[in-house]
Amino acid sequence: MLDRILYSIAIIGWLAVIFMFSNMPSQDSNGKSKELIRTSVVSGSVILQELGIFKEVPSKEKIEEIVSFINYPVRKLAHFSIYFVLGMLIMISLRRCTKLDYYKVCIIAAMSSFLYSLTDELHQKFISGRTGQFTDCLIDTLGAISAILLYSFVKELTKVQKVQKIE
Repeated sequence: MLDRILYSIAIIGWLAVIFMFSNMPSQDSNGKSKELIRTSVVSGSVILQELGIFKEVPSKEKIEEIVSFINYPVRKLAHFSIYFVLGMLIMISLRRCTKLDYYKVCIIAAMSSFLYSLTDELHQKFISGRTGQFTDCLIDTLGAISAILLYSFVKELTKVQKVQKIE
């Protein structure tokens, strides 16, 4: 019983995190992404300079060029990653707290992630400067399905290792 409560809290908490990110106006969201990228590029450049790989830290103009170039893929990777975590949380929760058939658990985890993604994109249509995009739903769902596949792979790998120990 305690497991169900803890897993439910983890999933609801993660859904709240997704909602919080989606609730940010476009300027805030994009600004935070760019600032994170900028900080990473500058920090990475300094480290590479200290290691002798870079002769100097790139200029502010070059850093802004890099930030602009990678901002879009980083934001899409964020979609993938945040739903990867959601898919994994749902998968683990259902496997440990229900007696559902394994394939049903996989389908429920994927479909619930997809459905939440749809509502998330719909929610974004009501936020200043944001748009809901079906392609983001697909990226989100791909993240969740990747988590489910990773879970399945690890599950099968542990089965093989157990069989090899017995032999």
